[in-house]
Amino acid sequence: MDDNSPDGTALVIGNIMMRGNTKCLVKLITRPEKRGLSSAVLDGMKQSSGKYIVVMDADLQHPPEVIPRLIQALEEGADLSVGSRRIRGGISEGLSPAREVSSLLASLLARLILPRARSVKDPVSGFFALKRSVICDTLEDRRRFVPSGYKVLLQILCRTSVRKVVEVPFIFEARRSGYSKLNSNEVIEYLRLVTRLALAK
Repeated sequence: MDDNSPDGTALVIGNIMMRGNTKCLVKLITRPEKRGLSSAVLDGMKQSSGKYIVVMDADLQHPPEVIPRLIQALEEGADLSVGSRRIRGGISEGLSPAREVSSLLASLLARLILPRARSVKDPVSGFFALKRSVICDTLEDRRRFVPSGYKVLLQILCRTSVRKVVEVPFIFEARRSGYSKLNSNEVIEYLRLVTRLALAK
């Protein structure tokens, strides 16, 4: 999913697809206007067709080599597997001290206010995998998800039929390019999201 970014993502993926490598099954969706990470993830889920869905950033802060362990957890019975920085073996190398504090506070707030997030040590992770069967029906109901903001995992925990969650430790790498999109507007959106999820029936 590419929200018409200026970093050349669409060009790189387009070149890979044009090589005709049948082993590289890539679907590129470029949206003309930036509409936020949550809506990009939700649209991507709708466009995908596999048994399992993996959500991750493309800047390599989420290491691709962890994906097999996320999938293994699903094959062993989990509905949702979360790449976690908050369990033994998980590390946040890619966060500055200020970002680390804000991430910890966001996790603490979610676990305090949202009962379904309490069993997850890293409920604001952006790296996770889930079974399509868990979310396919919910995706059709636009009222179930808030398309703005960044924390899609919280919405999945609170508004789908997820029952068994397994956390898989990973090292959150330093960003290799680009910059963080966290700003005061995103903080406000996060607080609105948590409030909305807490008040939902």
